[in-house]
Amino acid sequence: MKTPSTNASHMMDDSWRLAATRLKHLATLVRRKENQRIPRFGCDALALEPFFMLFPVNPPPDLVRFLCEITPDETIHLGVHTLLSVSDLYRYQIDAAPVEDNTRFALMALGYWTGESDGDAWIYDLRAGTIHSLDVCSGYEGSREATLQQCYLHFETLGQWVDFLVADVVRREWLDEADIPLS
Repeated sequence: MKTPSTNASHMMDDSWRLAATRLKHLATLVRRKENQRIPRFGCDALALEPFFMLFPVNPPPDLVRFLCEITPDETIHLGVHTLLSVSDLYRYQIDAAPVEDNTRFALMALGYWTGESDGDAWIYDLRAGTIHSLDVCSGYEGSREATLQQCYLHFETLGQWVDFLVADVVRREWLDEADIPLS
């Protein structure tokens, strides 16, 4: 695996851990409500090596930690986010619209959701350390800038993104806000 970046602009504080905990808890609550199997979360960083080799830049260390914490043993669909297994995380980068071919721009598919359209993608910008929502009708736009211009939601941190996911689950009335702890 490429050595994770230690560039200060990519360094998050320990908020990745809280974001990971909240996302796993949200996934567990949604799966439990749907009477679905609760997955095992977590993977070894070595399992992500082939995945990160797809990108021209090194992943921020806290993103690697976040992914190691939240990656389920099998892909699970939560509506507001699809948590991808290690194999699907790799596969979706290279052959799934709307994110395919964006790896060379250091734009990583985090998963999918039903946003403005069913099948919109969550992407992580490895250069800026930000998360964006990309419409399913967009995708490969020929340049990094053009792809990012097609995005319609933008989050500066993993914590902000997970807060949005939690709020969207409540807004859609899939779960009651009282059921979702803050930490």
